[in-house]
Formats: sequence, structure tokens, C-alpha cells
Amino acid sequence: MQHSERLACQFGVPQGSALGPLLFTLYMSSVANVIESFGVRHMQYADDTTLYMALEDANTVPVLSDCF
Repeated sequence: MQHSERLACQFGVPQGSALGPLLFTLYMSSVANVIESFGVRHMQYADDTTLYMALEDANTVPVLSDCF
């Protein structure tokens, strides 16, 4: 069996850590506030965020673009 060289984790959370999912959720939770401030609907699951809104008129596309 071979082991990779150990490196100090200066930023983020090591992959496979017990706290990883919780810390990632806390880190990403502020993204929801930004998206909602534009009036865009969204869904988040794990590391996936989906934005969606009805394209009712020409003003919808710039709002979605600004949100990105």
C-alpha cells in the first residue's frame, strides 16, 4: 500500500472530512441570500445550485444575467 505525501490544508476543508458537508453548507448558505435579492428562484443540493425564473418579458434576461 502506498500513501500520498501529507500536505497542510491552508484553506477550505479536507476532502472526506467528517465536518466537510456541514462546513460546505454553511459556506454556501450566503449564496441563497444573494440569489434571492435579485428575485430569482433557486434550488440547492450538495454542490449544485440551479437558478430558474419564468421568461415573461425582455426584462427577465438582464435580471438573471445580473444575478450571475
